[in-house]
Amino acid sequence: MSFSQLVAAATIISSDHDPLHRVHEWATKRETLKLQLLDLPFLVSEFKKRKREQHPTKPQVMYIDNVPMLRLANACESTCHGLYATAEVAAGFANKISDGVIPASFNALRKKIRKGDAEKDLISAIADVEWYEKVREMRTEWTHHSSVFIGESREGEPLFVMRSFRRTSDKEHFPKESQYSISHITHWTMKALALLDSFGSYLLKKYVLPSFNLDAVMFTPKKDAEGIPVFLEDGRFDGEHVTIRQYLLKNGVDIP
Repeated sequence: MSFSQLVAAATIISSDHDPLHRVHEWATKRETLKLQLLDLPFLVSEFKKRKREQHPTKPQVMYIDNVPMLRLANACESTCHGLYATAEVAAGFANKISDGVIPASFNALRKKIRKGDAEKDLISAIADVEWYEKVREMRTEWTHHSSVFIGESREGEPLFVMRSFRRTSDKEHFPKESQYSISHITHWTMKALALLDSFGSYLLKKYVLPSFNLDAVMFTPKKDAEGIPVFLEDGRFDGEHVTIRQYLLKNGVDIP
């Protein structure tokens, strides 16, 4: 199952399935992160090409355009904050749809996964929570203590520098000032998105689909070739009555 299947199922909202609308908040944050992944390589390229000028009378002094560095630093910090937020929104949805079985905090869920104190299929779905622990630690540093700094390797590659001003108990993955290539953020984000998608598939199979009466009838608007709802002359939607099973299958949702 895929995340898109979870989103398709979440369009079926009624008084019995009101929490499903929260999937769309998760989906929006997910799309924002995917956009950040597209932007980062461009910002790295702009950083490498930033304007440099020597001082007219002091050749040892160099003027460097600071804007590309600030834009890249902002993107790194925004990506980490966005990833942390996506995980928390996902946990909030999971808590609602599971009637409290799954913690509303991803950090609390992370602890249960670490201890093996969760259903086997849930542990298998998330598989690895180290990415979250790293991002959470970076967020703690950048939210409460310091700002991200972009340095440069001898080869001209940008490096993000994470300082170490937070308390000792908050230092696990980055015990001292650390520097990494921008590709590390990209790697952590891609891995996290894949694991959160797996989490979404677990929730769809475990909680969302079983909550439906698949033989119940619902009204669904017809759509044109561009996917736009078709309207009648009086302004009402043109549509049809189908079972929830038929609707889900039509929208590519695998029904066990």
